[in-house]
Amino acid sequence: MGLVKNSDSTNSDQIDGTGGILSGIRLFPNPCRDVFTISEVERQVPVYLNNALGKTVLESTLQAGNNTIFIGDLPAGVYFVHVGDFPAKILVVQPE
Repeated sequence: MGLVKNSDSTNSDQIDGTGGILSGIRLFPNPCRDVFTISEVERQVPVYLNNALGKTVLESTLQAGNNTIFIGDLPAGVYFVHVGDFPAKILVVQPE
């Protein structure tokens, strides 16, 4: 698992926020398989991916712009993406 910078796609879900780093952040595609992108990040911010049991399975730092995250070694399931201190966004990882 890791972070790859600069990507572009469709099928996005906007993460709700009140401004700052989340004023326009999008997470796509959702559902996904090997990678997903968090786009339009305004500044450097931590990101955590937790499984359905609450265990952190990925921890990284987003950079300003678009950030593509590799999750190809995770099993299919529902995960929670935490960007900074804002509420989690649900991410569905599909089986191959």
